[in-house]
Amino acid sequence: MASSRIPGLAGFLAPSKAPWLVLAVCACNSTSSPSPSSSSSGSDPGSGTQTLYAGVELTLSSIGADATPTPSLSVALAQSSRSGAPVSQATITLSASDGTTVIASENASPPGSYRASGFTWQPNWHLEIAAGADHLEAGVEAPGKTTITSPAQNATVPEGSVAIQWADAWGRKAQSTWVSPCCGQGVVDLTDSGSGSAPAIAPGGVYFLYRQDVTPLAGGVSGSFASATSSNGLYLNVQ
Repeated sequence: MASSRIPGLAGFLAPSKAPWLVLAVCACNSTSSPSPSSSSSGSDPGSGTQTLYAGVELTLSSIGADATPTPSLSVALAQSSRSGAPVSQATITLSASDGTTVIASENASPPGSYRASGFTWQPNWHLEIAAGADHLEAGVEAPGKTTITSPAQNATVPEGSVAIQWADAWGRKAQSTWVSPCCGQGVVDLTDSGSGSAPAIAPGGVYFLYRQDVTPLAGGVSGSFASATSSNGLYLNVQ
């Protein structure tokens, strides 16, 4: 199945080089994740003034089956279009039904960028963005923590193709799933069935499995989105 994964904010947010580099850096503190609430509303494109470009990325990543990941939030805001003037002094809030609230802080550079980290990952968020008379809101759904269950971390596999199995902590299915193999191999699109395969090239390295939900933001200008991406990394020796 063709993936609907988004290209992300690399290029808009200067520190971001590629999704797997950003996610690997985020997996350093501990946080707990709740079970999904049966009353959560799920994704909702929402509403707004349709005057802001908003690119919103929620990420949850770890390396190894037992690692506890740290959620992070990155937001890019611009006036009228992605290439428009950066928007400063905005208020960006994520809230969840259990009372969790996340407020993104503006970065000094690049302009129009906001970040937050270290909060508790939730299955559903209510997003609100306000900048003067410009505003939008939406409901954002997220996959649970991703764990690669097979092969084991640091396993040795034969060259050719490697079968990968994974699980979602909440039993959820993501809209898009893909593997970023080691050794310069191209991204492999998968379905979120819990198993798939990727090229195994000697001598091996880190493989990242990504699972992503994307919500278009109807209250923003064309191209505005909110994504929630859960990933897990696996180091393999290939012979």
